[in-house]
Amino acid sequence: MSFRRDLVTIDDPALGAITTAAPFVAGHGTIRHLGRDLGADNARVYGDWLGLTPHELAALRTTGIV
Repeated sequence: MSFRRDLVTIDDPALGAITTAAPFVAGHGTIRHLGRDLGADNARVYGDWLGLTPHELAALRTTGIV
């Protein structure tokens, strides 16, 4: 942590300790994690937003497109 508390260190399970900007008003908020895993919402995006069926998504994964 910096002297002005504008930086915090977060332990990420995949990346280890990462230093990042603190919430704008230091001491009035916390950072619990750095974000969801890459691709965590792919099924929802491809299904709900783009209308792909699970079978179509599986075919895209098999061919390496996704």
